[in-house]
Amino acid sequence: MNSSDEVKNSPLLASFPVGSPMDDFLRKALAGMKEETEDQKTKELLADVLAGKRSVQEVADTRWFRQKLAAVDTEALLKTSKEAGEAAKEQGDFTTLLARKQSQ
Repeated sequence: MNSSDEVKNSPLLASFPVGSPMDDFLRKALAGMKEETEDQKTKELLADVLAGKRSVQEVADTRWFRQKLAAVDTEALLKTSKEAGEAAKEQGDFTTLLARKQSQ
């Protein structure tokens, strides 16, 4: 297994299996933040998180992230929450289906 395979197999959060809708959602959100920020240290931190070298918690602990949260547009947040809810439902549906198939 090469390091690229290890990164693809490393969950960003233990509760989101790699490749699940929630994992994909989080990866896309972090990649978007990485592209959006002009702060080089934050860009590097986000790249390291996506590469499996650092944790999402480290991002949440930054001043940059706290400022980003403070400036969140409520309408955009509600839309994102709806998308995340749909992704979570898909993940739950997938998990249920997988459990049923394994028990057969």
